[in-house]
Amino acid sequence: MKSLKLYEIKKGKLVLETLKNYGVLNMRTLFELLPDYRNIRNLKRTVKNLCERKLIVKRYEQINGYKSVFYQINQTELARKAVGHYLDTPAENLKQRQVSYKELFHEQTVIKLTHYLKTEHPQAIVLRDHELINHPLAENIISGLHSIEVIRPDVLFICYDQTKRKTVSVAIEYEKSLKSKSRIAQKLNFYTHRTRVDGVLYFYPESTIDHNLRHIYFNKVIDRSLRIKNYGKHFLLTSRLTNDIKKSFNVLRNSTELSYSFKHWLDILTTHSEYQRRNDHFTNAPLSVAPGL
Repeated sequence: MKSLKLYEIKKGKLVLETLKNYGVLNMRTLFELLPDYRNIRNLKRTVKNLCERKLIVKRYEQINGYKSVFYQINQTELARKAVGHYLDTPAENLKQRQVSYKELFHEQTVIKLTHYLKTEHPQAIVLRDHELINHPLAENIISGLHSIEVIRPDVLFICYDQTKRKTVSVAIEYEKSLKSKSRIAQKLNFYTHRTRVDGVLYFYPESTIDHNLRHIYFNKVIDRSLRIKNYGKHFLLTSRLTNDIKKSFNVLRNSTELSYSFKHWLDILTTHSEYQRRNDHFTNAPLSVAPGL
């Protein structure tokens, strides 16, 4: 296995660190997560060097009739030791789960959402679905995470309220295509009845998904949960996910189509305790900067 030169280590370390933190990535996602690379050609050159030295591996997948290329830290013991040397971390920390080809594109979107939240809210804890098990705070919010019957959100966002003593959590889902109405109702009822999450945020690519989500929530969920009944109109927020993730977080719609930003929503959740929240608290919140998106 060839060693890297000093200037290559400085460039390659950014790529290796990102693959360590997020797992399997395609070039487009990798480029979006690495703002230090202003030119994708430079990034491709770095990735090529890392591949030639067998520190990362290419993964070819045939998805929707097209061949796609993804990159991952080489999972052989020798390679993980070498990468661990460059990143100053034990090789054991570089073991990564297997992601099926069906999950790969969904994973890219979830990774971008996770990265945005970690960047914008550095004090928060942001966990992807496979990171929930054995995390003490996640276990307190969603009990029985080891059970196969438990629904796990794509992302769980956790921060502390204004007292710094209690946590506030948001379950975040990316719905590329609408599942059956019974499945959506089951998932939403699970969040309202069997967890302690303070809100649910759904991202979607098509507006028809948004309409169906709100319809199911209004007719089969909102009046059945005493826990969130006093602020039920603002427990579920939805947003169309665009390439501008920041804008998508700034234009969230509640079940009555009132529009405001993630920051304003989170401010209210952290200011008022669970049983003090009322629909009026959210109605009086400032609207988002671009309610017409």
